[in-house]
Amino acid sequence: MAPDRRRALRLAGACLLGIPSAGCLSTADPVASEDSERSEPPGDSEASEPGYDQCHLVRIEYHRLPGDVRTEIDAALENGDYRSESLRFDDAVDASYSYVVIDDTPYDPRVEDVDSEAKTLMLTEVDSVRKPDPPSFTVRNTADREHEVRIELAGEEPLVDETVTIESHDFRKYHPTDEFGSYELTVETLTGSEETRRFDFVVDDFRTEAEVTITDDEVHVSQGVIDYAPCEWDG
Repeated sequence: MAPDRRRALRLAGACLLGIPSAGCLSTADPVASEDSERSEPPGDSEASEPGYDQCHLVRIEYHRLPGDVRTEIDAALENGDYRSESLRFDDAVDASYSYVVIDDTPYDPRVEDVDSEAKTLMLTEVDSVRKPDPPSFTVRNTADREHEVRIELAGEEPLVDETVTIESHDFRKYHPTDEFGSYELTVETLTGSEETRRFDFVVDDFRTEAEVTITDDEVHVSQGVIDYAPCEWDG
């Protein structure tokens, strides 16, 4: 066999076996190879920041907020306001509903649109946290007779202080305060078997209406509690 023919056969066999050799035709896609060289290594592409679900609480403790939200609050308190095109506070907190409490000092937040792209966060120190939909308490006479009842509710100062006559199967309803706190409720029957009950009436994120039930010879007091799930970002 001629030397040139043997050389050609050896070259063809090497190419079929995948052995690199001069004269083999490349089967690689040059465009794909170029794209592969241009692709960014894993982790180098910029990851989008995760969003937050707004918290459903009225009173939000500063130390429980995510770090990036606390940073925005710090900047707003230090400089008077904080402006951003991606305000994380607005994602995590409903400024129209919630207060932020820092070391027992409540702040009323406000978020304003600066333009179509940016928002500004401002916080104002206030005296107390106030609930938009505060609980009430009801004094209900379930006895078959009328009752004369002394009703008092007090915190730092009296909020309710009166003596009323409640007919059989009638009631009185009170909306004493929207300010977060614990208040002493005293209910005393002055007719029949005199009974006195003292109870902590609480205004917070978790308490609902209180019910005072007067029977022929007893006074019962209770207040509902809501079992809220924690805020989405509060790990």
